[in-house]
Amino acid sequence: MSSPVSLPKSLLIYAITIPVALVLGYFLTTPGDPVSSFLFLVVACVLSTPFLLRSHHIFLVFSWNASICVFFLPGQPLLWMLVVLISLAFTVVNHILYREAMFISVPSVTRTLLFLALVVFLTAKLYGGIGLKSMGSTSYGGKKYFYVFSAIAGYFALTSAVIPLHRARSAVALFFLSGSTAVISHLVALGGPAFYFLFRFFPASLALSQVTAEMTGLSLARLLGVSMACTAIFCYMLAHYGIRNIFTSQHPFRAAVFLSIGIASTFGGFRSALVWLILLFMVQFILEGLVRTRLCVFFVGMAILGGVLLLPFSRHLPLQVQRSVSFLPVEVDPSIQYDTQASTEFRLEMWKVLLPELPNYLVFGKGYTLDPTDLYLTQESERRGFASSYEGSLEAGDYHSGPLSIYVPLGGLGSLAFVLFLITGGRVLLRNYRHGPPELKNVNTLLFALFLTRVLSFLFIFGAFATELYLFTGLIGLSVALNGGSHGPGEEAPMSAQLSPVV
Repeated sequence: MSSPVSLPKSLLIYAITIPVALVLGYFLTTPGDPVSSFLFLVVACVLSTPFLLRSHHIFLVFSWNASICVFFLPGQPLLWMLVVLISLAFTVVNHILYREAMFISVPSVTRTLLFLALVVFLTAKLYGGIGLKSMGSTSYGGKKYFYVFSAIAGYFALTSAVIPLHRARSAVALFFLSGSTAVISHLVALGGPAFYFLFRFFPASLALSQVTAEMTGLSLARLLGVSMACTAIFCYMLAHYGIRNIFTSQHPFRAAVFLSIGIASTFGGFRSALVWLILLFMVQFILEGLVRTRLCVFFVGMAILGGVLLLPFSRHLPLQVQRSVSFLPVEVDPSIQYDTQASTEFRLEMWKVLLPELPNYLVFGKGYTLDPTDLYLTQESERRGFASSYEGSLEAGDYHSGPLSIYVPLGGLGSLAFVLFLITGGRVLLRNYRHGPPELKNVNTLLFALFLTRVLSFLFIFGAFATELYLFTGLIGLSVALNGGSHGPGEEAPMSAQLSPVV
């Protein structure tokens, strides 16, 4: 029997929770309604406040590379964008209550990011503002501004707390392995319509090629999510073990898993992905000082043997794999050869058309704002054969080139700000790689190698500034949080490392 004291408490709990549940149930019947989405977000934040107060920073680390959508918000942003705002809000509250420093101080990176944010803000102000289709705007393109500002804010959110050494290993695992969630989209598509409701949580765009191939009977289904998941595991193994400890006679299973992950990544069907992994491995190999060791001879021999084995069997590989290795001097299926040549010509023709316009953007670019009417007319012209295949991408600002993706929208000033950020951020990663704590040697080596690889890929292979900036700010922000700032020769941990860790 309930005591006289517990009975009123139970009634009070029921009196509050039952009406709240009924109201939420009513609003969830219209999930697309902005009021319903806002109410759901408010209730979710209130209920999760105790967890977020303690763990918002480590939750941000997990969400950074996770392929998870916030389906109840307009535009369905990725999870890390929402967690950035939440983490910054709790950081400000923590600063007000306890008067602790808000961010780990690395002035050079802070100044260049604020300069970049100012250029982006002025560009938006001068050229059409920030128009969001998901919010009913008459102009499009604002989502790219949101990506850029979120990436910049994300750096400050990541550097709002020091990650203690005893938690560094788990933080690095969460940061990289969360990227393996990209494969879930393919599993949902494989499960069929009964599981399609899960696309609310996991981006359906990752499985678009797979679903299209199943519906149309096409033989080439590029598994982007598989490639992304393999890349995430590939990076984690390099960060956790390093090349030296992966390819060791004491642990042959590690090398087998590592090589299998690299091979599985080719099922994405993207040449750039395989080139990117090879480049990352080579940079890491050099940074670990393995060039003059037996491992170098071993890998040269493996490359020669792999090439000899690949030549006679390349035509018999799955089409996705053939497309991934098509940049090598091997024979591939004629349809794959035609597809890759068309892709290359598509880019070259677009860049040739864009070249005469480049002098117009010496100071400010044209911004990200799009006229939906122009975009619609261009797409319809493409469908009817009155426009070239690249004109839709040109109108949408998808230039398939890293330098053009920042120079055309943000101009010379934006390009300068980004270059300065890369220089200052790269210097922080270099200092931590050289002088960071011995316990973080493998992690700091991978972070610096990954940064250099992303820069080279962005400049010479493929890049999209707006949607890839967070990859750069994330690497630098994680390095600062793990190392407590930027280490110099002969220095102890920076003063910022004395901050109370909040993870």
